Amino acid sequence: MNFLTHYIIDKTDDIYHNIGLTLPDVIVLHNRGVGFRQKTAAQLCGSDIPGDFRRMCQAMMRHFRLDKWFHSSEFFSSSVTFIQNEFHRLTGGHIAFYYAHILLEILIDRHILTIHPDLHRMFYAEYERFNFGTIVHHFENVKNFDRAKFIDFCDLFAHSTFLYGYSDKHDIINSLHKVTRRMGLEISFSCEESIAADTIDEIFYEMQPSFDGCISEAKIIS
Repeated sequence: MNFLTHYIIDKTDDIYHNIGLTLPDVIVLHNRGVGFRQKTAAQLCGSDIPGDFRRMCQAMMRHFRLDKWFHSSEFFSSSVTFIQNEFHRLTGGHIAFYYAHILLEILIDRHILTIHPDLHRMFYAEYERFNFGTIVHHFENVKNFDRAKFIDFCDLFAHSTFLYGYSDKHDIINSLHKVTRRMGLEISFSCEESIAADTIDEIFYEMQPSFDGCISEAKIIS
């Protein structure tokens, strides 16, 4: 699941908890080859860690638990297949499973913003307020973790605007490029990007009625 979905499902008034809900994805994105998985997060949740960081670790575990449920759900598999089939039907081209998966998560976040139009501002505000220098030492044994890059990336992320663009089909194209480029496998469309943007819009409106059910079920699982 993407940033705003994790945030809306599990957010509280505790900033450590709220940052922890999406921190695993930020850790992975800050430097290529970072080995941060559920097992790694679980190892951080020891009894000797301070209470604030323990709550953050518990939120990270919720993140992994929710992602595991989502990626093994019938909703996920059928939705990714639907995106691939519709993309082919509407453009004659193809979109790989990996990219359809990322697009699905972006479209769910887009749906959430139609209901909670200020949610991205709340989300970014928490990242702006949080002092990542107070927690960075906990992750220094994580494979390929880079302290300086992590601090810089968190600051860049806190002041970014890419979540603001989810309501625009062309900005979604740009977001797909940015995310997949950072992951080391940048998307390349099999049709003109203007056509891809129109297709993504059509797919979103076809799929939107199904998103509330997924979010409601995720809240129960979480």
